[in-house]
Amino acid sequence: MIADRALKTLIVGCGNIAGVFDYANDGLPLTHAGAYSHHGKFEVTACVDPNKIKLEKFADYWSIKNTFSQINEVIESKLNFDVISICSPTSSHYEDIIGALKLNPKLLFCEKPVSDSLHEVEEIKKLCEESDILLAVNFTRRWDPKVIELRKKIINGHLGEIRSVVGYYNKGILNNGSHMIDMLLNLFGPLEVIMSNYAVNDYFVDDPSVSALLNTSSGVPIHLVTGNASDYALFEVDIIGSKKNLTMRDGGLNWTSRSVVESKRFKGYKNLDTQKYDKGSYLEAMIGAADNIYKSVTEGRPLLCTGVEAFKVQSICKDLAEMAMSNMNSRYIK
Repeated sequence: MIADRALKTLIVGCGNIAGVFDYANDGLPLTHAGAYSHHGKFEVTACVDPNKIKLEKFADYWSIKNTFSQINEVIESKLNFDVISICSPTSSHYEDIIGALKLNPKLLFCEKPVSDSLHEVEEIKKLCEESDILLAVNFTRRWDPKVIELRKKIINGHLGEIRSVVGYYNKGILNNGSHMIDMLLNLFGPLEVIMSNYAVNDYFVDDPSVSALLNTSSGVPIHLVTGNASDYALFEVDIIGSKKNLTMRDGGLNWTSRSVVESKRFKGYKNLDTQKYDKGSYLEAMIGAADNIYKSVTEGRPLLCTGVEAFKVQSICKDLAEMAMSNMNSRYIK
């Protein structure tokens, strides 16, 4: 039985998120290869990259036996895989995924975005469904224990009524903003795009960061606010509730909260108490992803983030970018 052995795994693309970020990392794993190694029930038996120097260094560091420059070479090798990680540049995803499907794995674990093209995302999702191949997409905070806990708290009313949400990000609506959109969808459900009227190319020429206003299905306003990636990395969220305000800081490495209390100075008034600090669990996300993937393949457990979620996220990102770029009142900074 498959549960009695390690999952044979192929990594396509040998860059940072594939495994390079963990070369000098002595903490929790940040990458696909690092998470697989940490889990212990995956065996990475092959890797692919057109850059020979990068490929050989990657294979040597992670003790991978088989190396290939292209996915077609893997197909010709007749090797079998349970799991295939797609970590190549986004522009190569479609071709690499089509090749990976020919290897008939049980699951594809793809970096986001699945493709630059929404049409290709939909096609890939459909092909995986038709081939009975699971598709997991690495919107990392789906596996962050703190975010999983927060979702339960919101549902259970721990924060009270949600009054408004503000998300701060930079480095492109598709590249980094998609993480924000996915987390908001996960926490608050379906989103409606109301307005997007500001765009700035702060990192990618073809992927602007956009400011926008969205609404949840219950009418809660969500504001997206952009920074500029040339200044510093930015990914933070403020959630304003009737009982408590909660802030994700530093991409999820830290959290702060303030609860509603009776005012000590003004009788009959309420205010927020002293800010409390809490360590985040974002660095545990890749461990969670590997465990979810393993249990999905071996036990049939549901994946926490699939092609269905990825398509919803990219649809919203596309609408936001197009609205910002076409809005007559938008400011578009090159």
